[in-house]
Amino acid sequence: MKLLIFGSQTIGGACLNALLNTMPAPDILGVVAAADDPPRPGADTANRSLEALARSRQLPLIPPDAAERPEFIDTARSLAPERIFLFDYPGHLAEPVLALPPQGTINLYTTLLPAYRGHAPHIRAVQHGETVTGVTLHLLAPGAGSNSLLAQQTVPILWGDTGGDVHRKQADAAAELLRRTLPSLLAGQLAPAPLPTTSAPPFGPLRPEERAIDWNRAGVTLYHLIRAVTHPYSGAYAGFRGRRCTIWRSNVRPAPMNGPLPPPGTIIKLVPFQVVTGAGLLLPRRLQFDGEPERESDAFIARHQIAIGERFTVWPA
Repeated sequence: MKLLIFGSQTIGGACLNALLNTMPAPDILGVVAAADDPPRPGADTANRSLEALARSRQLPLIPPDAAERPEFIDTARSLAPERIFLFDYPGHLAEPVLALPPQGTINLYTTLLPAYRGHAPHIRAVQHGETVTGVTLHLLAPGAGSNSLLAQQTVPILWGDTGGDVHRKQADAAAELLRRTLPSLLAGQLAPAPLPTTSAPPFGPLRPEERAIDWNRAGVTLYHLIRAVTHPYSGAYAGFRGRRCTIWRSNVRPAPMNGPLPPPGTIIKLVPFQVVTGAGLLLPRRLQFDGEPERESDAFIARHQIAIGERFTVWPA
């Protein structure tokens, strides 16, 4: 079967690997791999990059910027794919390209559609304290309202999972979903079903100000934010002593029952490190001033001579 593949990084690499190991002799006409992000601490260093896998298998690579150009329609038409696969591809395909393959365009979306549509659904799910997410395989056709559900697979979100952890779990789930469904799909036995609809708008990209820690919010809300955007992402940040301080890891606990607490953001204990929030206490575990290395909380406290009664603020003020 002649295939045209679009995808990104970890999810795309895992899916392409599953496809190559499941489909009988696929003919890959081209792979459009979204550019890999620069390596960051905590990134998945396993060889799952779609671009790296395509190169190692000597598959034809098409630059992602080329696929965004109007003339790509002619390129895709000349390739004559029988089916197109999109594996967490961040770009948009023109409707004439979607309409090309006689056996349809299959999209792997990294959420349980229709929930958390939009940008980085795994980060949004962790940020909102969800306990489950997943991946969805659906048929993508030109025109609004033309999506049809093929299959889904759930992914649990544990209390300590970060956004990066969930993304790696989704890569494994996406590969498993393809291995499970491709034989039926190729045999024409996987019947599409109507995809549920929602009136909720899709999420946009996470803005820098959304990563700012507002100490008036509940401690558990801040905990979810911190673990959602920690490595390999940019982290959640606060102000302290007029400097920006990123909190990479934390925990949370209820506020003590005895007496009133000082204002949110106030440090009330050093061992363990405890900061008042709008509801409960946040326990920063790993912190970093801009321009300095990351430090565990005890090392951070000792290095900067932190005192009870000092306050974290919102950054920028």
